[in-house]
Amino acid sequence: MSKRKPSQAKKLSKSPHPSSSRSQHEPGSREATQTAASPPSLVIKTLGKISLSQYFLCLFSILIFVVGAYFGSKYLSWDSSFAVTGNSTKPVSWKSSTRSVVSVSRPEDYYPAAEFRPQAAILLGCQSRLPLLPELYAEIAQAVNRKVPLFGVVNSEMQALDGVKLMAELGLPPDLIRFVVLPSNSIWIRDYAPLILRYDEGRAIMVDAKYHNRSMRENRKKDDFMGFEMARLLDLPVRSIPLLLEGGNLVSNGEGMLFTTNKTVRANAAGEYTAKQIGMMFNDFLGVSSVFTVSPLIGEPNGHTDMFMTMLSNNLAVICEIDPAVDPANSALLNENAKLISSVTSSSG
Repeated sequence: MSKRKPSQAKKLSKSPHPSSSRSQHEPGSREATQTAASPPSLVIKTLGKISLSQYFLCLFSILIFVVGAYFGSKYLSWDSSFAVTGNSTKPVSWKSSTRSVVSVSRPEDYYPAAEFRPQAAILLGCQSRLPLLPELYAEIAQAVNRKVPLFGVVNSEMQALDGVKLMAELGLPPDLIRFVVLPSNSIWIRDYAPLILRYDEGRAIMVDAKYHNRSMRENRKKDDFMGFEMARLLDLPVRSIPLLLEGGNLVSNGEGMLFTTNKTVRANAAGEYTAKQIGMMFNDFLGVSSVFTVSPLIGEPNGHTDMFMTMLSNNLAVICEIDPAVDPANSALLNENAKLISSVTSSSG
């Protein structure tokens, strides 16, 4: 707008007043004076009108900001206690103040499945380890014994055929373990497989997280993208959560409560996500209403919760115990973790 007004003034100055034809011959006449003064007054009036509209626009913008800030603080408040800085290993927690735990499943309330709940199937990473440890896989299949469908994950049809042959040689019925082809780099399927969330009476959705950071992902591409192949195979919708997560470091109570170690916070803080943002993404993508972090074992390279704890019900956790005479540091650490977890209240107490 500021570039247009001078051009208007210039145009007006070139257009003489219709009644001032003699102004060209009498420069000192009254008509000539009025014609020269007219264009600036017109420009000033135009500027005044535009400034007024801009003034009302500013007022309207301020009103929108104030209303948004008010309702945001009232209805979208988050507990700021889920916070960690640097390499701190101090246990922290986060709770959503906008979601409540419900005892009956609703379409909009979905959570990561708890291990103690009935499962639709079990995926067992086999890959190249199957011919090396066939007896181990046979023992697992016999222990499950058709209580839950058991699927061994392999990289190719050739591996699947070899698996069927090996199980038959060990005397196992063919339906005790079946083999499915899902290309991957390693057997640690618990860590890189997507989370399956149930909702609305049996419907399900998959949530796939990033596995390892970008540099390490080059060596584990198949692991990282296995979730998309699995979604295609099961014909399930899949969402990608932009966080670095490992399934072995997530323990769910099946009602929106999640336990992890500080490794999760530190790994994603490196990607410039704050602890509060991490908590909100857990809520948005996984339906999690509260997250509690505990300390990982000292000297244990994975840093996962599944190395020392599990849930037996929505309000019953089992924590490992170490003799202080054998490992005093980890013994004290596990006692602190047990103290923190025992202080948490679920829907059942």
